[in-house]
Amino acid sequence: MRLARAPLIGEPNNLCDFLAAGIAEEYLRRDPNSRIRCSVSGGRGALFVTGEYVSEADFDISLLVRRLLGTCGVYDDFEIFVSLEPAVGESVGRLRQSCEFPTLINGYAAKETPDYLPGPVYWSKKIAGLLDDKRRHDPDWFWLGASGDVSVISKNNKDLEVVISVDHGTQPLDQVRGWLERIMDDLKAGCEIKIKINPLGARENTGLGFSMGRSGGLYFPYGYSLPSTAYSGADWHSSGVYGYFLARFLAMQVLKQSSSQAVMIELLFLPGDVLPAVIKARDERGRDLSQSMLEGDDFYMQKIRQWQSANCLLDSIKTRSGLAPSLPWEN
Repeated sequence: MRLARAPLIGEPNNLCDFLAAGIAEEYLRRDPNSRIRCSVSGGRGALFVTGEYVSEADFDISLLVRRLLGTCGVYDDFEIFVSLEPAVGESVGRLRQSCEFPTLINGYAAKETPDYLPGPVYWSKKIAGLLDDKRRHDPDWFWLGASGDVSVISKNNKDLEVVISVDHGTQPLDQVRGWLERIMDDLKAGCEIKIKINPLGARENTGLGFSMGRSGGLYFPYGYSLPSTAYSGADWHSSGVYGYFLARFLAMQVLKQSSSQAVMIELLFLPGDVLPAVIKARDERGRDLSQSMLEGDDFYMQKIRQWQSANCLLDSIKTRSGLAPSLPWEN
């Protein structure tokens, strides 16, 4: 059995990740040499932004947070408390390191879908993106909230079970289920799809205005966007951020050059290192494909600098929620 979950952009933990990534991206936009570690948490009328940074950038973080919330269609009234302070002493040197402690990172790719993603991941993101598009652009879907998630389960690598949980305000649940079932009927999945919609009953509003969330609080089976724990709100100079994209990129490259159906990449970063000390590749049958990655350090550094200059932290969160089909270097 395989499982994947895609949160809608307004899911509380995902929204906190989005805000943390937006703050880090703004620092980098104003000062490309910035180093930052920040977190966002709270809900029910209050948000807390904490962390430390090394940067020449200076801007109103509260105003940025409100603007980011608006881009997600979240207009709840929050009081924003900011304790994001300049790093001092040993913290400055620590923030400037690409890797602070041994870090093991995995990335994968599979040939079963056009985006080189496992089927459950592909469909969960696709359905989440479809729901967000309806919410933003179809006036008949005014009732659909920004918070929710889509889970897709594949029990036999063919048929799918889809569980959709969404906020729907005061709209009757029976009507909501009817609307969602109709758009699911339009999907051309090429397999049988069993659908469950709000299996726990009505959900009027579970967004950040009525629930609690924190950045780094989500777990994603098969997730490949920003890591779901320690690095949400980190800048592109951290191996914990660019390492995930490097692993995903290498998995796609190895897969395209082989007869394998799926590839998993494993990277090990050691403290103080910019490049991984160990790179391993295996396919779905356990075969070692590491020898197919013979590029030198210059190749990896070129890719890392390309992603750092692109500054796509927010896009990575949008990709997680199906709002963007892929990141620029995956096209």
